[in-house]
Amino acid sequence: MKIYAAPMEGITGYPFRNLQKEMFDGIDKYFIPFISVHERIALSTREKKEIAPENNRTCIIPQLLGNNANDTVSYIKYIADMGYKEINLNFGCPSGTVTGKKKGAGILADPDFLDEFLEKLFDGLRGFDIDISIKTRTGMYENDDPFKLIEIYNRYPISELTVHPRFGKQKYKGRPDMEAFGAFYRESHIPLIYNGDIWTKDDAERIALEFPLIKGIMVGRGLVANPALAREIRGGDVFSNEEIKAFLDRLYEGWTSDIGNKKIAMLRMKEIWDYMRFSFPDREKEIHKLKKAKDTFEYEIAVREILRG
Repeated sequence: MKIYAAPMEGITGYPFRNLQKEMFDGIDKYFIPFISVHERIALSTREKKEIAPENNRTCIIPQLLGNNANDTVSYIKYIADMGYKEINLNFGCPSGTVTGKKKGAGILADPDFLDEFLEKLFDGLRGFDIDISIKTRTGMYENDDPFKLIEIYNRYPISELTVHPRFGKQKYKGRPDMEAFGAFYRESHIPLIYNGDIWTKDDAERIALEFPLIKGIMVGRGLVANPALAREIRGGDVFSNEEIKAFLDRLYEGWTSDIGNKKIAMLRMKEIWDYMRFSFPDREKEIHKLKKAKDTFEYEIAVREILRG
């Protein structure tokens, strides 16, 4: 079973990806946080860093966020010229600033528009050698029909379909809708990847048992909480205290080097601790101190207290 790493804006940037690969491994593909599609190709400084081949020592898949097929085709061809063989389309982002523009999960609320987008996109790529995969929710709203989406996706040569079985408006609340994923599992003609609430090895094994024919799983928040998660799923060891300390120290250094400001790097590390705290349930008091740290000195002391023997 394949294991993919989900893109998480501001968290799973290349310092995280490269270090996770080096220290823990277990991931087959890393999806980078989405690149926004514009009328003219214009990558931000952050996007250029993320996609630069020299910054990536892993198998990465660029992800695009847009709703104009012609512009998206231009971006796909531009990125393919860098040597990438697969591009992922984001139909899953639940952020209100994204969905309100009919992007991310917002495009799912208008299946006819989605169908037209995909038809124009694949027409524009006719004869062009590139795999197009998709990351999707099961709809934007609770009453959206997943079967309509399945019918649309089945019409196109999509290389892989990653399904997060929540509707967009739900964001990350509540339980994944396994009945909705089951509909994709039964009806989709496309190789499927399951995504959503895989925090432990047991979670991954439960998904594999319930849906034995899926191609793989995608881990996101669970991998940030436990960088050794993929290794564990593959039968390897849980992380040691020495490993996680080295990982955090080196990641802090990596973000400091990338950003050029240690205090901002500290804020990035605090975002990571929003998830990593789940791996340290007996350190609530110390993690609270970490979140309240006003400067890098207080932050570093708090980390040492969390990781004490």
